[in-house]
Amino acid sequence: MISAFRGFGRYVAVTRANIGGHFYSMWALGIVAAAFEGVGILLFVPILTRLASEDAAPAEGMLAGALERWAEGRSIEALLLMMVGLFTAKGLLVFVVGSYRVRVFNRSRERMRTDVFERLGRVRIRDIEAKRLGALGNLLVREIDSAGHAMDRVCAAIGSLTTATLLFVVAVVLHPPLAAVLAASGLVSLLLTRRFSRARAAISRRATSAAGRLASLSVEGMQAFKYLRATGRFPVVQRAFARAAGAARAIDDRAAVVDWTRVAIREPLLVMWIGAVFYIFVVSLRQSLGVITDGILFFYRVSIELMWFQDYWHDAASSIGSIDAYERLRSELDRAAEPEDHGTPFRFDESIRLERVAFRYGAKHVVRGLDLTIEKRQTVAIVGTSGAGKSTLLDLIAGCVEPDEGAVMIDDADLRAIRGLEYRAALGYVTQESVVFSGSVARNVTMRWDRDLDDSTLERAREAARLANCLELIEGLEDGWDSELGERGHRLSGGERQRIAIARELYREPELLILDEATSALDSVSERAVQRSLELLHGRLTVLIVAHRLSTIRHASVIHVLEGGRIVESGKFDELVNRDGGRFRALCQMQSLV
Repeated sequence: MISAFRGFGRYVAVTRANIGGHFYSMWALGIVAAAFEGVGILLFVPILTRLASEDAAPAEGMLAGALERWAEGRSIEALLLMMVGLFTAKGLLVFVVGSYRVRVFNRSRERMRTDVFERLGRVRIRDIEAKRLGALGNLLVREIDSAGHAMDRVCAAIGSLTTATLLFVVAVVLHPPLAAVLAASGLVSLLLTRRFSRARAAISRRATSAAGRLASLSVEGMQAFKYLRATGRFPVVQRAFARAAGAARAIDDRAAVVDWTRVAIREPLLVMWIGAVFYIFVVSLRQSLGVITDGILFFYRVSIELMWFQDYWHDAASSIGSIDAYERLRSELDRAAEPEDHGTPFRFDESIRLERVAFRYGAKHVVRGLDLTIEKRQTVAIVGTSGAGKSTLLDLIAGCVEPDEGAVMIDDADLRAIRGLEYRAALGYVTQESVVFSGSVARNVTMRWDRDLDDSTLERAREAARLANCLELIEGLEDGWDSELGERGHRLSGGERQRIAIARELYREPELLILDEATSALDSVSERAVQRSLELLHGRLTVLIVAHRLSTIRHASVIHVLEGGRIVESGKFDELVNRDGGRFRALCQMQSLV
């Protein structure tokens, strides 16, 4: 019997941990409802005994005799009214428990989603970048819905099992031989439940994996749609998606076979057991029709509750993969979380220094023995060929990754010891793929999504837009600052999105602005606009630029040429471009700047 529910206890524990004290409240209400029903069924004994013209033996057992003695002097009408009242009270309690459970698990799903998002906010960047974002999105929406449903079904299964147990206890007291037959029936039923639920749980885990694969392929296909269609390669992804959809369909077909097999056999088994009980005790042994009929009612109700238990547990098993996925993701996010923010307060008064910094991806050295100083309010440019380590250098300075050797120092404090939230609040970051959200221009620049924007906020946004050289662009839109940009800013050109992204970072008034290849994909007009904004920022804040287009960094305070993870040249633009045989001059010659 214990092995029949291997794993059930773990999911009960997960459910209890998720909904807290509500678990016990629902259980207690279910026990009261079961008690009302049990007493109501017992009232059938004196009613049926009086109505039946029996030549059977008198009622046996203490409980049956006590019921007949208690009912003496009470009319059948009174007994019937009492029985109806008890079942009515039980029905009301079932309604209360059901409504209560729906509200509890709706809130539970909300809490699970916000919990995952909160944990995401503490994860190291390098760890989340390795995950399939489509699968993560699928978990936040579909799988958490399924997990909440599974936990709701676990609670319902416990309620049915509790009711079945209480009714069985009463049946034992009422008629022990009949209860023995009932126990045998229940054991067979539970063993069948084990067999079907284990099969369904295994299918559920495969279904969760298949759904994640489908979600990943759909996200990848949509993100790369323009490229795939333009190059005629959409059929490659389409075939992969079709294979994944076929695998998901095969899993669903298998689930349907298991589900309908279980449904098909349960009612014939119930009728067989009831027929056997009636024939043995009433026809063969000629026992009291009132007691046996009541016993059969208990038998029927216990069997129904066990069927419901099977349904609920089978339904829960159908979504067990979602609970496993949710629990696994929470554990992974906890393991990938950054340490609590109890470090040194952030201050940036003098410089950022990299001291003998080395960093590896696996066995490959990307940055090695690098020394670099960035003075406050300087505009510093990092250039070099592909694979030189430029983006890794920015990740080290931004705190996205930690050095394997050496240290990144902010003034005299190691970045690893500085409070991460304070440092990131002082950091602006613009990448080649500019991040623009659906919503208005104003909300994109200010990132104030949950409140109306007052005049002082908009004035600050206008100043940021002026420095990003996009104020005229914004105010020339049909609805100005209230213009909707569409999903991922599709209503703007690449250069316009880039300038909006820069304005958003400037609105934060950062102490360090990082531009990672922010102009590499821009047309010449947009490039000049971004270059003018960089000129406006010169001397106002510290700017660190990784540049592919060397024309945009003419006014940098200092340019560092990176090669093989080391700085091989440093100086101003004019100095480096005129250095015969220099690496920077060679890069400029490739872009026809010399």
